[in-house]
Amino acid sequence: CTKCREVCPVEGAIAFEDSVRMLERTVGAVIVAVGASLLDCRTLPQLGYGTLQGVVTSLEFERLLAADGPLGGDLRTPEGKAPSRIALIQCTGSLDAYHASYCSEICCRSALKYRAMLRERLPDSEIVHFVKEWCLPGCQAQVLYESAMEDRSAFFVRYADIGSFSVQPSKSRLRLSCRDMSGSQCGNEFDMIILCPAVVPAGDAATLAKTLRMRPSRYGFVYSGLSGFEHETKAPRGILAVGSCSGPKDIRTAATEGGAAAGRILAELKNTGRLEVNPTRAHIVCERCSGCGICAAVCPLGAIVVDKDGKRAEVISELCDGCGVCVAGCPAAAIVGNHFTDEQIRAELDGLLDTGM
Repeated sequence: CTKCREVCPVEGAIAFEDSVRMLERTVGAVIVAVGASLLDCRTLPQLGYGTLQGVVTSLEFERLLAADGPLGGDLRTPEGKAPSRIALIQCTGSLDAYHASYCSEICCRSALKYRAMLRERLPDSEIVHFVKEWCLPGCQAQVLYESAMEDRSAFFVRYADIGSFSVQPSKSRLRLSCRDMSGSQCGNEFDMIILCPAVVPAGDAATLAKTLRMRPSRYGFVYSGLSGFEHETKAPRGILAVGSCSGPKDIRTAATEGGAAAGRILAELKNTGRLEVNPTRAHIVCERCSGCGICAAVCPLGAIVVDKDGKRAEVISELCDGCGVCVAGCPAAAIVGNHFTDEQIRAELDGLLDTGM
């Protein structure tokens, strides 16, 4: 409808006539910051999202509270009334073997923040938190938690499984029931239900990781390359993933990671705008290589390719960091690690033995 272009204060910022283009750039480094997604709550039909009015996600709820949102910040039910009883379902899909078996980290803090915002706007409302597990790192989260515990109109229910929930229409309200940790069935009627969905990888994160020769994590996120667990986060030099594309995290952590990545890249590029190739890297002895591909399979950085004829392998120097995995894995001893050759190691041993050490 072009309404967005009409109200946009920046001339030319929105172009409806633009088309898909393939851009090629020569760069010294790449920072991946494609973000993450939220679990589609329609995969949990028992919660009524997408079919029942009054069931919204955390992202939609924040938009409803925004001053420039569809309600102008004045929260109302579909009937136009201020909600008097509100449910917050935390861990919606998180810590669940069928959806996201990990903790999404930000859900608990977000839910406690929503309670504080609701209490400010609707001081007489009743708020019920349905909690599977608490995850509240940091001082600010503890302040939110203590404030919620002191709220006489806030209640907390520990539930056993997201699959035990049932949300049904009940006249102008929503009837919610679930099974608590004791196995008992509990429930009540609510005017609004807010879901806190699991943080999940962006749809093409795994494809992007493969394209950049980065291995996706167990849950489909992209390894950051900033972690201290280098054996677990091997990534090609000059390519870093930051923010929520490497796993669930809050805005502050994502911003800190972005700054750290920028500093690290700038330090490595220095004045030349290029990464210095590490001389401690592997190279192939072509006469011995049969092109079996074992080295390419074990290389954690994807720095080895086998030619189309399958006759020999080749090391991409810019990607290799000389870890030596391929040297140990080659059945034909056709790969040599620079500065760590057999001859050099034997000479070191001979030197040590000659000195009597």
